[in-house]
Amino acid sequence: MQEKISVVLDVSEPGVRSVFERCLAELSDFEVLGAATDVPELVVRQTASEDIALVLDDLRPHLDAARGVEVFLVAPRLSTDTLMQAMRSGVREFFQADSPEDDIRLALWRFKERRDKRVAERQGQVGAAGK
Repeated sequence: MQEKISVVLDVSEPGVRSVFERCLAELSDFEVLGAATDVPELVVRQTASEDIALVLDDLRPHLDAARGVEVFLVAPRLSTDTLMQAMRSGVREFFQADSPEDDIRLALWRFKERRDKRVAERQGQVGAAGK
């Protein structure tokens, strides 16, 4: 049996949080952890402002982690400048607070595909080293 994918869901708006929780539950491979957890594979972070510089600074340990932590960002409005700033920092997926559930499901599916590929590559490297 495959281990659950650990997720930190740092989303305070109840409506947005419930959409993410519902989408994560549908996939059943995800386990939502407390925000103090330091070993997540996915961090979903909501910001109340379009100025995301402080949020990106706060997320820097996750964005710079070599172990494959991905970050999804939820903002009230995503301007071109906000998107470019987030992309340059390493954020993988972006959502407006009112994004359709299907967009979130697709992003989670893409995340799982990338994660499964990383896991398979690591297992291949371990298998090759053991020979």
